[in-house]
Amino acid sequence: MTELVTKLMGFGFTKTDALVYINLLKNGRSSGYKIAKDISLSRSSVYSSIDNLYKNGCIFMSDGDTKEYEAKSPELIFSQIERQTIDNIQILKKELSRMMLQEEKEFIYNVTGFENLIQKAREMLALAQVEVYLNTDFHLELLEKEICDAIERGVRVITFS
Repeated sequence: MTELVTKLMGFGFTKTDALVYINLLKNGRSSGYKIAKDISLSRSSVYSSIDNLYKNGCIFMSDGDTKEYEAKSPELIFSQIERQTIDNIQILKKELSRMMLQEEKEFIYNVTGFENLIQKAREMLALAQVEVYLNTDFHLELLEKEICDAIERGVRVITFS
């Protein structure tokens, strides 16, 4: 269960939020008092997490003499998180790209690690507009898609062996 708590924390849940949510998934509809008792935490911290989870759309609340709470299905929550994440990524890409200095400059990159090298080569091929010179000792199949895409965009690709 600690692994699940850690994974949920990676999506913005606090530890207590994760424990409360997991408790509601396991036990179904429950009161704040019962949740606090089940997970051995103070009622004030549990109610604080219940507020967070409710505001973030992770749980339902039923009004009545005693308020009870129920977890939304993980499918609903993670499709909501996925949509928000994709939207945020698109906004950040757009806004941060606008801030980037656009002047053309020559630059020599010092890249460490094979995967980092391949990633940088893919990035440069994707951004190329006129011409690319490739001088490498690894198989170009690793960059085949990016090379083909560049050629389709009208980029002249020259390889040395």
